[in-house]
Amino acid sequence: MPANKPGIAPTVMRIHIKFNKSCNKVLSNMVKLLVENPIMSEEIGNLQQLAASCKQKRWGNRVSFVNNINISITNRCLYTCSFCGFSRPLDSNQGYSLDLEQILDLISAVLKSKPLLESQTGLQEVCLQSGINPHLDLKTASHLVKEIKKRFPLLHLHGFSPMEIFHLAGYNLNRVEYVLKSLQNEGLGSIPGTAAEILCDQLRQQICPQKLDSITWEKIILLAHKTGLPSSATILIGHLENWEQRMEHLQIIRRIQENSGGFTEFVVLPFIPWQTPLADRCQTMITREEILTFIAYCRLFFVATIASIQASWVKMGLDGALEAINWGANDLGGTLFREEIAAAAGCQNSQGMTEKKLIEAIAGAGWQPVRRDTQYTIFDPIAC
Repeated sequence: MPANKPGIAPTVMRIHIKFNKSCNKVLSNMVKLLVENPIMSEEIGNLQQLAASCKQKRWGNRVSFVNNINISITNRCLYTCSFCGFSRPLDSNQGYSLDLEQILDLISAVLKSKPLLESQTGLQEVCLQSGINPHLDLKTASHLVKEIKKRFPLLHLHGFSPMEIFHLAGYNLNRVEYVLKSLQNEGLGSIPGTAAEILCDQLRQQICPQKLDSITWEKIILLAHKTGLPSSATILIGHLENWEQRMEHLQIIRRIQENSGGFTEFVVLPFIPWQTPLADRCQTMITREEILTFIAYCRLFFVATIASIQASWVKMGLDGALEAINWGANDLGGTLFREEIAAAAGCQNSQGMTEKKLIEAIAGAGWQPVRRDTQYTIFDPIAC
């Protein structure tokens, strides 16, 4: 775009808190042009300022996080998604599957660890995730949830993506609600809105052709919300997608939220290519500037529908995630003890973060750190 093209900055500054379709199109085109034309840095600054203002209006100086643990039940998976470095074939000697006692022991060990003993709120959330393994059926999953909740009744259980739910339902949409209610009755509190990647079926045929399609993902999320299981919403950026496909994804997420109100947060996940099958086609990682610009755009796009925009310190590094607060993000996710999926893709920031380090980093950047739970109940401000 020529440097003297008029009208971009005034367009940004005239955008209202509630967007209509024409504003969304203008904003989407503007952000695409800005990313493709670094010369327009002053316009990116206008976008940043507006997103930061919206964040400040909703959250003030607060930046939140949750004390949680990620448990990957098994890395054995029927599928070979090209963006995934975590999964292994069912018969691989690099595969593993944790049994119930191992999972209970892991949670116990974390609860007894020094960082958690020093925390005022302790562990809040256990996130359960898994490869698509035929040995992990509904009976096994329900028993696992029941026993974890029995041993640790105060912990919130957040687990089973729409893809995992679809697998537990025997790939039958008519059984999905039964699966969700069964898990909920045993103690499941929410589900992760992962397995979304980019909700554009043309692209999904390239990066995850064996996975559920975008319509099925949407239906399962809506059924979860209807059942009373809230979820996160996610997007994976920086691989083979273009801006139009990102927009298609965001529009689906907002349509769901307007229908159900069940999304607790929107999480921007930059793709880590290094140890994935896509590495040959994605030899460089998405730039921090583009990630930040997209986060700012998401704050504006969801300003009237999704209150929390999360920056992943695992994917961006702690410095990058803290910088994202200045671009409209308000949450850094969790402490994530035992994060393994990003590590398997070659991410260098995937080791669990202590609460103390997160608090010091947030406060050091000039923000007020606050602890939260899965559904964004904010605990008392932390004295720094």
